Amino acid sequence: MSKKSKATTAPSRFARPYIANSANAIQQAYSDNQDNVSNINSLLQNNIGNVASKTLNNSDMDQADTYNQSVLSGKYLSPSSNPALSDIIKNANQDVSDSVNGAIGTRGLTGGSAQAQLLAKELGQTDSNLLYNNYNTERGYQQQASENAANLGDARNSSINTLGNYLTTTAALPQSSSSVLASNMASLLGNYNTTTQNQGIGSTLASLAGAGLSGWASSGFKV
Repeated sequence: MSKKSKATTAPSRFARPYIANSANAIQQAYSDNQDNVSNINSLLQNNIGNVASKTLNNSDMDQADTYNQSVLSGKYLSPSSNPALSDIIKNANQDVSDSVNGAIGTRGLTGGSAQAQLLAKELGQTDSNLLYNNYNTERGYQQQASENAANLGDARNSSINTLGNYLTTTAALPQSSSSVLASNMASLLGNYNTTTQNQGIGSTLASLAGAGLSGWASSGFKV
């Protein structure tokens, strides 16, 4: 034979009304918030196309990549690619010519070979200095561009991760509020339950015998 026994874990009488009130408040808050959840989810869903397009086809990021690649490739190392440099060289050469010609004229050597040689030397040195400075400047920009390349890559990855989080949040939002409700309810009611056990006659007798011996011992009886 077997005997069924029930074991119940329940809150105290004092705590029961507070637990019931808390459970009702949680349920009410959940119900009141469903319109907000629905509106937010609709807004996110309706904006998915726009967010995805700007993330995957970011024109600003594309332009930054293009410019950075141009600097890395040395596109601006050539004087021909820098109109401002040509003007600087032209103006510097004019200043050098005026200075040399003025100095030569005071010595009565205007038009001679000495003038031509000195002018050529000064113009060559001026052009070399300007081109060398431009080269060094562009090399510095190339160094910076190599660092920017990694930063641009990180920025793209970050944007894609943000898009992924956006899509995940949108997909999970309807369930997340229900999960919060279930979690809050479980924290209030999860520890209270009733269990049923089948107990055989042997176990029952043993339990009774144990209870009897315990009572016998507590009575102070000695053999």
